[in-house]
Amino acid sequence: MALSILALISSSVWVVIDRSVRSMTDLEMQMHAFEIARENMETLLSKSSATETTEYGSSDKYPDIQWKTVVETFYEPIESQVWLRGTCTAEYFDSNGEKQTIELSHWLTGLTEAQLLQLSKQDEAEQQMLEDQFIDTVEDAAEYAGVEPETIEQWLEDGLETTEEGYFIKSDLDYFKSNYEIEKTEKITEADRSDESEDDRSIEEDLTYDELE
Repeated sequence: MALSILALISSSVWVVIDRSVRSMTDLEMQMHAFEIARENMETLLSKSSATETTEYGSSDKYPDIQWKTVVETFYEPIESQVWLRGTCTAEYFDSNGEKQTIELSHWLTGLTEAQLLQLSKQDEAEQQMLEDQFIDTVEDAAEYAGVEPETIEQWLEDGLETTEEGYFIKSDLDYFKSNYEIEKTEKITEADRSDESEDDRSIEEDLTYDELE
């Protein structure tokens, strides 16, 4: 009986210790994540200028922490003004394997009409650049790759990916086109070798026939 009670007490003590260690570990990770987010925010605020950007990566100091810094515009309805806002986040997994996020935000500056126009032009240029990388239809994709539409359909079955909207990505088409040309060249080479082998056999048969005569 005494041993059972002692074992129960010991088990309870270990559970308490384990929970305490987990809590300390989680608290330490939380402090490290806050430190990373704060340092990134300080770096952002120390810059003389800011534009819409998104940066992310892993902390050099704490590799288990992933960070992200976003500078974006948002509309402030009270004064009807557009602002730049900086958001710095740091993410980590706690002792239960659940993702935790520390987020810091700061209004950076209001934007003038000239700055809004500049951002608008920049967004339009970036949008145009993205659109130049996509193709809408199977026929256009086939024309770009220099193949028949049926070949594009086969590539789709072979794993060619499209966007959620169904657009073809030029870089993926380039990859499949390169493999297609390699396979085509290999088939031509094999066919030439096969023809050469048949010619050699034909010559041997002719020689054998002549010898028999």
